[in-house]
Amino acid sequence: MLRADGHTIETVTTGGTGTCKRCATHPGINEVQPGSFVFLDRAYRDALGDRGGYANALTVLATVISRWAQGRAVIDAGLKALSTDMGNAKPVGLPGVRYRPGGDEHGILEWEGRAQPALALGALVALIPGHIDTTVNLHELYHVHRGGVAVAAWPISARGKIQ
Repeated sequence: MLRADGHTIETVTTGGTGTCKRCATHPGINEVQPGSFVFLDRAYRDALGDRGGYANALTVLATVISRWAQGRAVIDAGLKALSTDMGNAKPVGLPGVRYRPGGDEHGILEWEGRAQPALALGALVALIPGHIDTTVNLHELYHVHRGGVAVAAWPISARGKIQ
């Protein structure tokens, strides 16, 4: 309708991480806007499964700080480290272990039955955030790793810039 009214339209943009592949093949679309795919989060991984072709590239690293009960561990990553607006984070490499927030500064890892994770005090646990966008905004830096080696620390320049 805009073109029919004489407007020049050079860019037709649409789509996000969840729809970018479909939108990119739609006639007339010449730009897509996937953002979260750069890091991917648990919500998109669950929605896309293997169809997305993307891998998780960002985790929040937490430390086990308490083992006060059987089948539970307390970590130092709660609501101030991981947003929950799209669900809880997922522990990496710990089948059968679930994460839930335990307050502002703490998270709880829980498991039952056959799951027997080696989670001693001081153990490090990587967590895939439930929603990457709102989790990144909680942090000051990206700690960049390549091949398991820290290679850089990048500031999160847009953190808190919602005014």
